Amino acid sequence: MGKITKLVVCGPTGSGKTSLIEHCIYGNYFERQPEDFISTYEDTYNAVVETDRGFKEKVRIYDLGGMTKLEKHFVNCADAFILVYDISDSKSFSSVQSLKQDIDRYREKRDLCIVLSCHKVDKPKDATLDSTEVSRWSQSEKVANIFETTVYDRQSLMNLFTWTVSRITQSQKQQLNIN
Repeated sequence: MGKITKLVVCGPTGSGKTSLIEHCIYGNYFERQPEDFISTYEDTYNAVVETDRGFKEKVRIYDLGGMTKLEKHFVNCADAFILVYDISDSKSFSSVQSLKQDIDRYREKRDLCIVLSCHKVDKPKDATLDSTEVSRWSQSEKVANIFETTVYDRQSLMNLFTWTVSRITQSQKQQLNIN
């Protein structure tokens, strides 16, 4: 446990970013009605994530509210991005595509791990959203991995964070060995 790994979780409003993070870290999930929903502006979480090699890593998770544009300072400080979209809403995926363009615009030559979370897999899928289109887009945009997640399956959330942190720490160690 050396450097603190910084993850930015972003996506459109209502895609489930905060629920995803809080249920993974704390085991908290409360069923809410849409009228009880309070949008997150911005929040920060500190956690310890066990990698797939059994090491414990300190992680700072930035939960960005439903931003339509990503600010440059988030890209500059991040080690990885988790882009979250709601599979029951095709507009949600369009928002994630726009956020990915912002990341590419600001990252310059930095190598960033970008992961896609197809969230709310327990809900009926939007018929206009084709999974092969999502997969093709992910490959063309060099998205490192795609995870299907739901707050009803905490293990799916933990797998998302474990894989992402493992990938980042392995990459950082390889860079140290090269230098």
